[in-house]
Amino acid sequence: MGWQKIKIAKIDIKNHLHVTFSKRCSGLSKKASELCTLCGVEIAIIIFSHSRKAYSFGYANVESINDRFLSRNPHPIYNTSNF
Repeated sequence: MGWQKIKIAKIDIKNHLHVTFSKRCSGLSKKASELCTLCGVEIAIIIFSHSRKAYSFGYANVESINDRFLSRNPHPIYNTSNF
């Protein structure tokens, strides 16, 4: 049994949006944790939900990673158009 292709589109039903956000957020945190463990890297993820609530994941610490990132000059900026 193979993977089904998922259509990427904005979810309009609030309940479905919240469930999908929760699942994707926990999945992203799990993948980041695995990457930290396997490759010995430091990762910081900051996510703002549709209700403007902030979620963060940091290994080791979001603030220290963010400070180190911002102190670099120049640093590459990635967004959806880069992919």
